[in-house]
Amino acid sequence: MAPRIALARAWKPRDAMDRDSIADLTLRRFEPSDSIRDLTQLLHRAYERLALRGLRAIAVDQDESTTRRRAAQGECWIAIDDERIVGTIVVEPPSNLHGSPWYELPRVGSVHQFGVDPVIQGLGVGSRLLQVAEERAAAMGCEELALDTPETADDLIAFYARRGYRLVERAQWPETNYRSVILSKRLAP
Repeated sequence: MAPRIALARAWKPRDAMDRDSIADLTLRRFEPSDSIRDLTQLLHRAYERLALRGLRAIAVDQDESTTRRRAAQGECWIAIDDERIVGTIVVEPPSNLHGSPWYELPRVGSVHQFGVDPVIQGLGVGSRLLQVAEERAAAMGCEELALDTPETADDLIAFYARRGYRLVERAQWPETNYRSVILSKRLAP
């Protein structure tokens, strides 16, 4: 199924958005009054480039009920620009994700459903969201924060490596058509 990206071409970020103006974005928890439809469409846009590589990530075309369920598994954080959701990340407490020995360790939190609108990728929004996730995981008592990404997504692996994440294991999720690397970072106490 092709990803749904109807709004990807309609929105333009604020004029001359750059790294300085990214600092003005609002980062906050996703609230019940926020649009699950908008969050789902953001994920479709953010994961479109993986779909174009032939990688079938869950967020490529997940429906709204899947977005809602996955967001409720932890703390869902969003980045807002002009009342539009332009980034998201879900932070899960330890032992909330199963299927990987590393994810099941008692002091390892995890993140998923992490995406930034392609129009503003590379400007630091993802780094800010990941920093919030690391802070929240530490506040939950996590010693490590883990995530997974396709093992062929060298650009994403490099992004995480620059942030201090290291390879801890590999996994094949039943929902995807690729092998994933699980990366983890030791958090400051």
